[in-house]
Parts: sequence; C-alpha cells; structure tokens
Amino acid sequence: MNIEIESPKKEFCRTYRFESIIIQNPGTNYSRTKKFIRKVEIYFLGHHKDQFLYQLLTVEYDFSNKDNSEGIFLKKMSRLFSDVQVLTDEENSIVRIINLKALKLKWKNLSEKLSVDYQGSAVENYFRTVSDVLENEKEFIKFLEAYNMFGMYFNGHFGTFDLYKKK
Repeated sequence: MNIEIESPKKEFCRTYRFESIIIQNPGTNYSRTKKFIRKVEIYFLGHHKDQFLYQLLTVEYDFSNKDNSEGIFLKKMSRLFSDVQVLTDEENSIVRIINLKALKLKWKNLSEKLSVDYQGSAVENYFRTVSDVLENEKEFIKFLEAYNMFGMYFNGHFGTFDLYKKK
C-alpha cells in the first residue's frame, strides 16, 4: 500500500484517520482486539526559514473499549495530544515542537485531575513516563513520529513511499 505526501507550497488542511489495532493474546481462545481511531486535521501553516510549520488537531476519537475504565482513561489521556504544533525539515521529519510549554502545562493539569480518579503503581509509572517524554523534546519527537501516532505522515519522506519503510 502506498500513500502520497505532497511537499507543502501553500497553506492547506487535510483530514486523516489514524487507526491502531492491538490484538491481546493472539492465537488463543482469550484473544481480544482493541481499536483506537483518531480523526486528525493536519494544517500546514506556512514556512519558517527552511522549515515547515504544522498544526495537528485531533477532532474525533473512537476507542473500541470506550465503555470501560481503561477506555475512559485512554480517551482522557489522548486529549493531551489533541493540539500539537510542529516544525519539520525539508524531508518531512519533525525537528521541533512549537507548543511544548503549553503541552507541559496541559499535562500538569491533566495528571493532577486524573490522579484523583486513577491510582496505583501502574498509573504512577505511566504518568512518570509521559512526564519524562515531555521533558525531553527529542524523545517527544520520536514518540510523535512513531507509526501509531503521526509517523504515517511525518516520516522523512515526501512523494509516494511504501508504508512499511521508514527512512
């Protein structure tokens, strides 16, 4: 399967559907499939020197386990990344997070609210991991460029490319 990513020349907005499918215990009678779907509007906002400015706005979520506590928690967590602004280089790789300070503040507020309803060592470890990623911009960029986030779009390629090859 191929996808075409055009080199931005003027401002635009494109809507994409990002879907992650997780199969727990595959090949057993206890196998469960979970789907995480995000509808994301990607706005090209213009040039900044030799770089490109984008806004990634998640406008819709659909989680297959939305009715249980895990699904509710994941949906709340996903809102942390609902509005991200990035700069990319000429090869379409993310080089900087523009609104990193705002995301850190949003995370501080969100984690305080979530820690009232969700407790335990697993939650604390998860919160610590998110905090660590937000404190290290290179790690955050790596997270955003992962295929289960925005790597299908920001992957170091313009033009047509094979989805399973990352530069």
